[in-house]
Amino acid sequence: KKEVARVAKSNPKDIYLKKKLRNVIPKYKIDRLEELKLQMQLQYTNITALQAQEVGKSIIKSGLLTSELNKVMFDRVGMYGLTAVNAKKIEVISRQKWVANSNWSEKIWANRATVGRKVEKLLTTGLPQGKPLQTIARQLKEAAGNSYNNAIRLVRTEASFVNNQVTLEQYQELELEKYEYSAVMDNVTSEICSNLNGQVFLVSQAVQ
Repeated sequence: KKEVARVAKSNPKDIYLKKKLRNVIPKYKIDRLEELKLQMQLQYTNITALQAQEVGKSIIKSGLLTSELNKVMFDRVGMYGLTAVNAKKIEVISRQKWVANSNWSEKIWANRATVGRKVEKLLTTGLPQGKPLQTIARQLKEAAGNSYNNAIRLVRTEASFVNNQVTLEQYQELELEKYEYSAVMDNVTSEICSNLNGQVFLVSQAVQ
């Protein structure tokens, strides 16, 4: 229980682990299955914490790069003096709740809770039912793999949002009135982006 409490204290956003902490069975009553379930949850918490740290860094780096590229682009066309957006400002932007009333960090921890419930169910039903260990291991791996894929999609989506907000701030600084939407047209371009490509919008009407 001390280990669970320590990890829970280090990761206050892990609501799932906090619930587990309240229901931890006393050590003298714990069996091998409960111990295994608890150890798996602790591992997922530590993995998620590392994942959140790296996602945050990636989003900020993407925003900084966008800011610098915009500055270079406008310098080349003679529009000098554009201020680069700093990391602190980009972090503030990245914390905005722009989809489903949650930011990227909250989405990561919500995903961790989903994985935690799947793992709990797999171990609770699989082992007592005598499922082959290879089957359980494969299902656990799939649960972890889905979590990783969700994180990759999250980075792409959130980085795109931050990059757009950074660009919008710089447009406003330059007092631009209009901008043209330019999408990278390839085999993974979404239908929405394809339809927006080439369209001209007012900066004043941009979503913030």
